[in-house]
Amino acid sequence: MSVLKVLMRDWVLKIAVPATTPAYKDIAGLLSLGVTRSAIRDETTDWDSEGLAEHAVVERGAEVAIEGFWMETDGGAIDEGQALLLDASEEMGADSLYLFQLTSPGSKVWSFEASVHMDGPTGDRNAHGRWSATLVVSGGLAKPA
Repeated sequence: MSVLKVLMRDWVLKIAVPATTPAYKDIAGLLSLGVTRSAIRDETTDWDSEGLAEHAVVERGAEVAIEGFWMETDGGAIDEGQALLLDASEEMGADSLYLFQLTSPGSKVWSFEASVHMDGPTGDRNAHGRWSATLVVSGGLAKPA
């Protein structure tokens, strides 16, 4: 079996419809997607470290940054996945966490829960409307099988 480079456009991001078992909806119009991981380290260097820095990771986190074109019908209905993102960006407390699935071209699925910060639509007079969002992962990214 050969190992291939994969195009980002072949990845699929879905958001779950709240109060379902879960029914996921594609997020249409995606232009970019990036996963960023973070770590908080606790400094553990002491006099016995012989001048060598030491630390321990005490917390890990992740964010998914996405950008897309604003999509709606002639009648003004917003794409269902984008509408769910917009709804999620307005929630607070426990209701602010939505379920997401990120699927690779090879069908590996990362499942995660995240809050959403969404901006847009934006653009100048000669541009198609765009939006951007940051999905702040709560817990971890479930590793694919």
